[in-house]
Amino acid sequence: MLNRTKKTYIYDERIKDLDSKQSSSKDQIPIQIADNNLDSKTSKQTILTKLKNHFLDINTYKERSKKAEATYTDFMKVLEHEGTYFVYSYSLPPFGIYGNNLPGELKFQLSFKVPLWRGAFWSKGSLFFAYTQTSWFQQFNSRYSHPMRDSNYKPSILYSYPTDWKLFGGKIKELRISYLHFSNGIGGNECLRDSNGNSLTPEECRSRSMGNRIIFELLWEKAVFKNGKFGVHITAWPYIPRRRDNLDIGLYMGYANARLYYKHKKHFAELHVAPIISDYTQYHGSLQLGYAYAISDFVALYGQYFYGYANSLYEYNIPTHRVGIGLRVTGF
Repeated sequence: MLNRTKKTYIYDERIKDLDSKQSSSKDQIPIQIADNNLDSKTSKQTILTKLKNHFLDINTYKERSKKAEATYTDFMKVLEHEGTYFVYSYSLPPFGIYGNNLPGELKFQLSFKVPLWRGAFWSKGSLFFAYTQTSWFQQFNSRYSHPMRDSNYKPSILYSYPTDWKLFGGKIKELRISYLHFSNGIGGNECLRDSNGNSLTPEECRSRSMGNRIIFELLWEKAVFKNGKFGVHITAWPYIPRRRDNLDIGLYMGYANARLYYKHKKHFAELHVAPIISDYTQYHGSLQLGYAYAISDFVALYGQYFYGYANSLYEYNIPTHRVGIGLRVTGF
């Protein structure tokens, strides 16, 4: 009789264990109770505690994700310099593209600045290394081996000083001074060949440079509408000495330019006007429009329109009319 009772007890315990395992698998929550001899009240408290910790971990993950996104946004604002983008660009009438180049090409720009010294010179300012490279790539020109038509390089050392000076209902938020080199990086024997490899005379040398120069910048911004910002970024530099390979570049590039921009949530629009200081009796300017719409925290759809001179250094005295569409890295 005792043996039968013992067997029945063991059977009942196995049924309970099986039900417990099935219930645990349905809930799909990894909860383990260390001591099987705990009473039901203690078991419930343990389960509730682990459930609470489980959902706290989920909330912590969400908070960390939000902080990571905010950190990325702040990081990109520090890195943002003149815009990083990649577009398909096409040349429009009334101007045709020079030489044997095709009207359709890829244009890309890499631009960033990296802090070198926070509180530089024991001030509120910071010292940055900045770099911008813009390239025009004849990817579809198979006849001439898909050449890189031109590239412009602008490395610089930049000092930025934050301000809060009220002006015209907005504020001057930043002053900059930098030492910058601006050229298309061509010299030596490469100067005597065009982008397709054809020979050139010394007078046709492709080398273009504005040399090394001191740049002064002022950034003004004003809050407009709801959560919108309108800004003006003025860049100026002193007289450029005449060079043998581009004697009249000052007439086209001038001595200052301006960038006007508006940003609101996912939208960013900008207008580049160059130059704003020049010999107005022989003015050769340009306009560049850009619009970006953020489709994620990292990338925006981007459209660009250019009309005028100096789309690149090599084209400083060649009129250009182009439109492009592609992607831009957020950070504006």
